[in-house]
Amino acid sequence: MTDRAFKVKNGLELGAYAATIADTAVDVFVYDTSRDSDGGAWRHRTQHTSWYNETLDTATRGSRREFPAVAVIVAESGQVTIYDGDDPSLPMWATQAPGTVVANVKAVTARNGLVSVASTSGYLATFNFVKGGPWELYDAAGFDTWSGVLWSSLGSQINTDASKALVNGFVNDVAMTVLPNAPIDSATGLPVPTIAVATDGGVSVIKDDGTVVDITATVGPDNVYYIDFVEDGKIFFYWSDTSGSAGYGHNGVIAIPDSDISSSYYYGLSDLLEDYSYSTSFSASNDGPTAYPSSNNSSSTVALSSKRDIGSNTGLSRIYPFYPDIRDSLVAYTTSTYNTGWMNGDIKLAILSDTDDTDLVADGLGYDDFTTYADQAAAETAGYVFMSCTFDAANDQVDFSGLTAVLEIPTGLTAGVPAIVEITVSNYVSGGAAVQNSFVSLSAFDGSSLLGANGTSRFYIPSIGSLRIVTTSLNASIDAISVKLADADRSVNSVGLIVNGTVTRTAVATGADLVAYSGFSAANYLEQPYNSDLDFGTGDFCVMGWVKTSSAGIDRVFVRDSVPTAQNFSLYVDASGKAAFLCDDDTTVRQAVSSGSVNSGTWLHLCGVYDGAGGVFIYVDGILAGSATGSSLLTLDNASATLIIGNQSTGTLPFAGSLALIRISATVPSADQIAKIYEDEKFLFQDGAQATLYGASDAVTALAHDPVTDLLSVGTSAGRSDFQGLRRVNNTTNAVGTAISAVDGLIVEE
Repeated sequence: MTDRAFKVKNGLELGAYAATIADTAVDVFVYDTSRDSDGGAWRHRTQHTSWYNETLDTATRGSRREFPAVAVIVAESGQVTIYDGDDPSLPMWATQAPGTVVANVKAVTARNGLVSVASTSGYLATFNFVKGGPWELYDAAGFDTWSGVLWSSLGSQINTDASKALVNGFVNDVAMTVLPNAPIDSATGLPVPTIAVATDGGVSVIKDDGTVVDITATVGPDNVYYIDFVEDGKIFFYWSDTSGSAGYGHNGVIAIPDSDISSSYYYGLSDLLEDYSYSTSFSASNDGPTAYPSSNNSSSTVALSSKRDIGSNTGLSRIYPFYPDIRDSLVAYTTSTYNTGWMNGDIKLAILSDTDDTDLVADGLGYDDFTTYADQAAAETAGYVFMSCTFDAANDQVDFSGLTAVLEIPTGLTAGVPAIVEITVSNYVSGGAAVQNSFVSLSAFDGSSLLGANGTSRFYIPSIGSLRIVTTSLNASIDAISVKLADADRSVNSVGLIVNGTVTRTAVATGADLVAYSGFSAANYLEQPYNSDLDFGTGDFCVMGWVKTSSAGIDRVFVRDSVPTAQNFSLYVDASGKAAFLCDDDTTVRQAVSSGSVNSGTWLHLCGVYDGAGGVFIYVDGILAGSATGSSLLTLDNASATLIIGNQSTGTLPFAGSLALIRISATVPSADQIAKIYEDEKFLFQDGAQATLYGASDAVTALAHDPVTDLLSVGTSAGRSDFQGLRRVNNTTNAVGTAISAVDGLIVEE
């Protein structure tokens, strides 16, 4: 390992340990025996064991007999070494001669004197330092006891219990916990740990009564790569269908058992404290919350933590669970360039979450209905490229006739910026056409992948490149094309907002990462064309965001409506300075208004809720501040509606302050969730608040949650970022490779 073990307190480095461990680790684990069931007292009653009485100062034993109070366990591919974390120089305490016990190691963990080693050679190996051995192995054939009683010696196989077989011998990861009321091992006097094993055949749980039960997938390969216990006794694991038979769908979180939806990438939560059957099968949930930054749903997970944190090659995802329905949980995405804050349940939009303080200035092709081009040559001069399709100057359109055809579209935008594209089809007869960005097909707001009917389709592009329409079968005409600069939607839906005029972006506080959006006027605002995801019908939904204003007039945070006014909803500050959330079904207008003014000139969190039964509520800084109830409203669906941020559709009520972290969800958060969202996010609006992964890389390489300090350490190629809640409180600048472990401020990384 390079750098790498040192004390951290309150996010400040106090001093590096004196030595660097010269290992190439595949995993590291800080084993703090004070967190064992007896506080580590077992360390003082092991004089009878063979390992205690081994010759010291050899190639496999250090100079100390007693097991360290804090041990740093380093797993290399061919051996496992325990270092003495009680000594700042981290001397070797015990190791194995390479290849004598374990091979192809993937992970290591320890609890109550039991060290467990995961190996892809076909087994899980365990050594109990309280008993003094021997090594015991679990594999696909059963549970094996071996004759060797030394830490560095395996010996020969003594017996096998086939009833305790793992679901698969190819072991990728291992985790341990001690459940409440676990039985006491008569040989150690300690409660027996429960062990969760991630294999290529699913999950095997070695229960504290000695039995082994399996959790397997309903279809496809059951490759479980990462596993951990979360604080309420559930298993958190990552599973992948490597066959790709289901494609790369959304990534979600589920409670076991659940069998309603399937996907190729997802995470499972299995309740070890409830009366569930362990031999159940599992499947994925696309209902949310989705646990990846939406820019790459097929991205590779590299790490999980015991707080339901997920590291992937596109960033960090954090989950705060809600029971009994895990699909109503909170999820937050953090990368090097944005922090979404908490998104709840079936999130539909998460915007204004960036850290780039460059003002947004409308740019792009704008709206092109081809009326300015007298002939095809004029259109080509403007940048269009026609291949087997025909420019129809008489009707101001481009005609396709079912042949293999491509229409290349000029964008007017700098490559790499987000954009929204609108394409209007007429004279449709048959077939379809794909819209491609840099040769990758896009999906429209409504989820369709082809232009295959009359009407306007809208596409969001996170990073624009070469834009074109490609078809082998379309018999129809293209009447109009619009390409406009957009601001990113960071939810899984990734639908974005069109920039109109100029929208100012500045830090929410001095030295803070997160930026505020301001400068709204009749010409300067953000807009999302009709999006069916925001048609909530008669169901419940919520809106939320952070506002800062001292205006004396009516200020629209946002509104979703159409002109003439019909079904709509809006969040705003009224003429008296009070926060209001309004729902209008075109028959009844119902609004909740806060009891006090929010024109404080400071950042405040607003949350508007419609409960689906007629109740409208407004929360300010996590506290219910106003409500209005009555009979259930009629549908709020409006197929003509647009969403306007910082104004209303008539352009007459611009927001006079600053906005940040706007979210809309088809799930209503609980009062406790709303309070948590406020309490966690308020720290992002303080002077100097850091909100992102340190450096320019989004690819997470390792994660660790410190159960004592509650800090989350996140490794990337740029260094380690330490988070307290959603805020980064410390960072290093040395690249992190494959692993991090942290306990009580001692952080070890590879």
